[in-house]
Amino acid sequence: MTPRLNERSLSRRFVFSMIVIAGVVVSMILGTAGVGLWTALKQSRSASARTLASSAELVEKGMTRSVESIDVLLASLSYRLADLGGHPALHAEVVRGDVVAGMAQDMMRFAPHVRQIMILDQQGVVLFDSAPSATVGGQIDLAALGLGDQAPRALAGNLQIGLSVAGRFLGQAGVAPVGVSVIPVAYPFQVTMASGQQETFYAVAAINPGFVQDSFDAVVAQDRGGIAEEVILARYDGPILAVRASAALPIEIPKQVPAVLSGAIERAESGRLADILPLSAQFGDLHWQVSSRYPLVVVVGRSEHALLNGWYDDQRVVLVSVPVLLLVVLAMMGGLIWQVIGRGRLQEQVRVLSQALEQGPTAVLITSAQGRIEYVNQAFTEMLGYSRTDVVGETPRLIKSGLMQEGVYRELWDTITKGKVWSGELLNRTKDGHLRWMIAAISGVRGDDGDISHSIAVETDVSEQKRLDQRLNEVQKLVEGLLALPVVLYRINRSGVLTDALGAGLEQLKLTRDALIGRRYDDLFPGFAPQVQQALEGQTVRFEGQSRFAHKTVWLEHLLVFDPARPESPYIKHGLPLSGNGTESDLLLDHEDGAIGIALDVTARRQAEGRLSATIDRLNASNHELEQFAYVASHDLQEPLRIVSSYLSLLKRRYIDQLDADAQVFIGYAIEGSHRMQSLILDLLQLSRIGTQGRELGPTDLSPVIEAALANLDLSIKETQASIIIRDPLPTVLGDGTQLVRLFQNLIGNALKYRHPDRPPVVMIQCRFEGGLWHLIVEDNGLGIGEAFRDRIFLIFQRLQSREDSQGNGIGLAICRKIAERHGGSIWVDGEEGRGSRFHVTLRRQDDMLPPVS
Repeated sequence: MTPRLNERSLSRRFVFSMIVIAGVVVSMILGTAGVGLWTALKQSRSASARTLASSAELVEKGMTRSVESIDVLLASLSYRLADLGGHPALHAEVVRGDVVAGMAQDMMRFAPHVRQIMILDQQGVVLFDSAPSATVGGQIDLAALGLGDQAPRALAGNLQIGLSVAGRFLGQAGVAPVGVSVIPVAYPFQVTMASGQQETFYAVAAINPGFVQDSFDAVVAQDRGGIAEEVILARYDGPILAVRASAALPIEIPKQVPAVLSGAIERAESGRLADILPLSAQFGDLHWQVSSRYPLVVVVGRSEHALLNGWYDDQRVVLVSVPVLLLVVLAMMGGLIWQVIGRGRLQEQVRVLSQALEQGPTAVLITSAQGRIEYVNQAFTEMLGYSRTDVVGETPRLIKSGLMQEGVYRELWDTITKGKVWSGELLNRTKDGHLRWMIAAISGVRGDDGDISHSIAVETDVSEQKRLDQRLNEVQKLVEGLLALPVVLYRINRSGVLTDALGAGLEQLKLTRDALIGRRYDDLFPGFAPQVQQALEGQTVRFEGQSRFAHKTVWLEHLLVFDPARPESPYIKHGLPLSGNGTESDLLLDHEDGAIGIALDVTARRQAEGRLSATIDRLNASNHELEQFAYVASHDLQEPLRIVSSYLSLLKRRYIDQLDADAQVFIGYAIEGSHRMQSLILDLLQLSRIGTQGRELGPTDLSPVIEAALANLDLSIKETQASIIIRDPLPTVLGDGTQLVRLFQNLIGNALKYRHPDRPPVVMIQCRFEGGLWHLIVEDNGLGIGEAFRDRIFLIFQRLQSREDSQGNGIGLAICRKIAERHGGSIWVDGEEGRGSRFHVTLRRQDDMLPPVS
């Protein structure tokens, strides 16, 4: 409170005494006033210095956070672009597409201080440009922008800070005057090309100068206190990037910070320098603060003239008032001044705390004693999707998910009413209905009367952390399950040395982890250096090989995948030794690329496969011998059969008049039997030739195949007045055209032969692709085949009707089955007895060159 003088307490005698002694004490008063004025000047200098230092630090932190957000966004963009692989994937037709454009739009929406995003190759050719007047295809001089190999980089990363560029967007020639330009930042990243080499690309962002100016206004603008006259953002090596001054800028703005200031910046991360101000050319105080992460420095300055003006304004009453009366007023005003100074400091603290509350990453919610929301910060609106107008005046019930137990909220209220802080997890619901887990700390605020007037809640969104924890638990269970299997999980570095090994397979192979760590891969698994190299180049490699251990030789199946180096942590001390025992230091400092492998003992399977292969070889040899025997036997039997038939025919012609009726019948039976035997032998010969004399399988169009089969049956088709219907377009398959003609000729011929006596035959051919094979159906309306005979009819010499009812030897469908199996397909029949049959044939595609089914 401001002290007041009680005039009644001042007697005339006291006043007279004061006047009398005024002359005596005037020198003392003036000396005291002079000391007071000098002390005030020193305090003003000290306060100005502290304010300038804190302002420089405040602006530096704001710029560092902003550049850090750009660093993260460009790094994310570079990782996704690097995943595209090779340079062709970064050409215009991809970069102009929705993928990169969408990512750029998302980045600029979440980082409003980014005006433009570009993708450049190492020659500066523009591959992508988000600006309205895109310069895709043009070339930018990286050195002119202050970027490239010579540009200073971030202390913990690859981000480069360039020089100011004139205009609203990058891509314009020349370096702009300071203060009216954009600031380019670049994130170089490597892309593995098709040739296997790596090339450098740049993800470039242009910082909106308006954002920089807004940051500077906090310490320069007169309506915000006018803390400093000049604010400069410069690169650590000296180039000035942006400026802000309380007065008009000079026509010629320096491009570099003064040499004296540059030397001081190199010696210390922050400090004070009394020198000529760079912009106004006046003597004053310069304070600088170097960024903790990036090659940036913030310089704030205030002239000596401005400092003296401020001091003079503060002390003007003392200097111009009547000395004696002024001394009395000065005593009163001194307390008032200090109150004002204290109140100003308090207001400044409130302002800083208010900004921290508003701009902080955690959600803040303040409610009244009646439970109505009075304030939420920006983080709250971003996390839950509500605007301030949506929630102010409402109760926190608006964001409740309805899934928490009511006992939680009762405990919360009981805790804060006791003056304690409640902390725990709350499940809230966003405006669009999504659920978010929040870690909250809630406390009551008591008024002067001791009652709770408000409550404040500080909440942090941990939904992503919970999702990652859940995923980590799943991965941990998966790894535990993997380690429980009889496999060996190991890691090798780029030098081919095993750095770790574990798994239940070690016990099965009678090995120990310590016995494997430190040994070279080619000593344990010789002969597989190419596969290891492929894995180190980023490929996933699977192979089998033999390994010789002390007790036995085993077959191991390996799966190798690339394991990139772990990034170095700025928080870990360098030089810690690698023990090779899987300690924390090993896990933290193993920064070399390598490969992770899984080895499974497949010795038993390989032995079983060997036995199976030998059995198959013996079966194939036996089948081949049987086919050769059938071919030779049927071929050699034809000659004596022709002799028997010829001589019986000759006997009948020459001695027919000398033979009685029974002899003639007997000779007729013998001739007919020899002809039937010859027919059987010919059919056996054709059956044996399917596997031995067939043509090589190749692309075969079924349309001419069906046409050839129908041409061979033309006479039968006309005699039976049959209708042949082809419903679907016929495909091209992998096959032998001659044998396929025989297959379909037999099927269609059987449909004509075993037709129903009450209706003319109708044969329908259908086709569809299913299960990776062409499925053809030959359907007729004939007699049909009973279910009990559907497997029997494909066996050799099996007939469903007597020879008197129909001709044939019962070998046609056996030939069809052998043809289908040679082509890697199958044949079967269904239908309904008395209404017709449906023969199904599957054949492979023309580009399916797998070996046929045995």
